[in-house]
Amino acid sequence: MIGALQSAALFVKGFWKPVLQPAVGISLTAGLLAALLSAAGSSVAVLPWSAAGLCLAFLFGGLGWASVACVAASAGIFLTLLFAPDGLHQTIMFLHVGFLWACFSQFLRADMDREAAVVRREDRLGRLRLETERGYKAAEVCRGEIDAARERIAAYNRLRSFADDLIGAYDRGELTRRAREGLKGLFPRAETNVTLFPASGQPDPLDEMGRWTLRQKGARLYPNRSVRLPAAGEGRFLLLPLRGREGVIGWVSLDRSGGDSPFLFQDLRLALIAADLIVMSLGNAERYAQVETLAISDGLTGVYTRGYLNERLIEEFAKARHQGKKFSLLMLDIDHFKKVNDTHGHHIGDEVLRWLARQITAQCRETDFVARYGGEEFVVLMPNTRGKEALSLGRRIREEIEATPFRWEKTSLRVTVSGGVSVLSDDLKDELQLLGRADQALYRAKESGRNRVLLYE
Repeated sequence: MIGALQSAALFVKGFWKPVLQPAVGISLTAGLLAALLSAAGSSVAVLPWSAAGLCLAFLFGGLGWASVACVAASAGIFLTLLFAPDGLHQTIMFLHVGFLWACFSQFLRADMDREAAVVRREDRLGRLRLETERGYKAAEVCRGEIDAARERIAAYNRLRSFADDLIGAYDRGELTRRAREGLKGLFPRAETNVTLFPASGQPDPLDEMGRWTLRQKGARLYPNRSVRLPAAGEGRFLLLPLRGREGVIGWVSLDRSGGDSPFLFQDLRLALIAADLIVMSLGNAERYAQVETLAISDGLTGVYTRGYLNERLIEEFAKARHQGKKFSLLMLDIDHFKKVNDTHGHHIGDEVLRWLARQITAQCRETDFVARYGGEEFVVLMPNTRGKEALSLGRRIREEIEATPFRWEKTSLRVTVSGGVSVLSDDLKDELQLLGRADQALYRAKESGRNRVLLYE
């Protein structure tokens, strides 16, 4: 509506000056001349009305009818010259013909100005229409960019949620499960799979996808799962090797073979970020496991530390007493260890401790708990074990150590140990008393000649 009103205003403004203004002016002039001649009583007073008719013909018929009217009026005037009564009337008629053609020339120029005004108006309207179309196209482009930006924001919000889900997963199985569920959230219409190689870093011999992954130099977009040539532009299968510090540690696959929408290269970039997050989370899990192991393991011998021994002793003691089960404790000490350090040096003493920890661990069962208690003392916790069984295990460890000489480079030593065994009983107040009884039994073994294991009685 507003555009139509603007167009009408432009038309009236452009049409008034070149057309209506001269026509109205000529009509008024002709009418005034006719009135004066009529007042003077002249017989040629009717002649100005021909000029008025010329104006009306131009206004209602255009330039063509105006030219016809001008020619007809001129011909009629020339015919009346034959019957003119005197020279004055003839002069007036000649002047009137000139006036008519002067009016026609004005109408011709007015028509040309009108055409020029129409052309300018159409040109201006065309420019306005072109600018409007450009504005619509720019609005469509902006709308598309806004939609794409919203989609990217939504994708990176999903990616942030994916990264948050991976935080705190320090187990490979749990991490794999969270990664698979997170990828399903990133790519809802895709079949997702996350596979990690075993500790050896190599896939199973029967795993064709794993062998194919090892041959890939990087992430690839394929037309489908069976085609091994990369896709150009879009595809339905994504394969992303998971590369750690020591090489490929697994792979991520995304499959949309059964869907309508294929993967695009922006999906490949998003999947690459997700794969990097999985690799970093795996590295964090491995470092956490290493730190946890170092926190509870003795740095020299590799068995558990005394601090962790105290925690486990409290836990196992309370469990055995609550459930009414047997529980035994074995304490071992190297005989004459100071003499070893003084004679062969502390580095040989350290190697003896490492060797002894391996010997004790090799003889113990999977349910037993071996820890370093002091400088050369070791403690073995034995859940669900009677006193005689614990004593038998301690003696077997002692016999194996005595029968196996310690060798290090050119050094060969005969190492023996003494031990004491204590058993959970109703008269024990706490776990410290159980540990103290084993220590008393160990002291009696040393006092009675060393290289033996005794049960607390």
